Amino acid sequence: MIEKILENSGYKRYEDYLRRAYCLYQKKITDPKGIRYFINYYLYRDEKQNITFEVDLQFELDDCVMNITLFDFKIEELIYPVAEAIESKVEDIWQKLGAKYYEEYE
Repeated sequence: MIEKILENSGYKRYEDYLRRAYCLYQKKITDPKGIRYFINYYLYRDEKQNITFEVDLQFELDDCVMNITLFDFKIEELIYPVAEAIESKVEDIWQKLGAKYYEEYE
């Protein structure tokens, strides 16, 4: 369920080599000025094969890089459209922090 939602929302699937997640879904958020940030969904399975996930972000500020984990909950707790709701929240955080672009186009 969550995998189809993410794929339909423009996320690409990758193998997770750094954590214990069974996969990673990532979306690059851009606008005409450049790449704003990336949103990463790490999907996990527990011993009963229930799927949980967490959403990680990385924002560049003036003097540091900030990593944020937004959610860590079970798929059964989701309400559709989860990807759009999270993207909206992430954009709000990015704006309020006054974060820099990950990469600006020339």
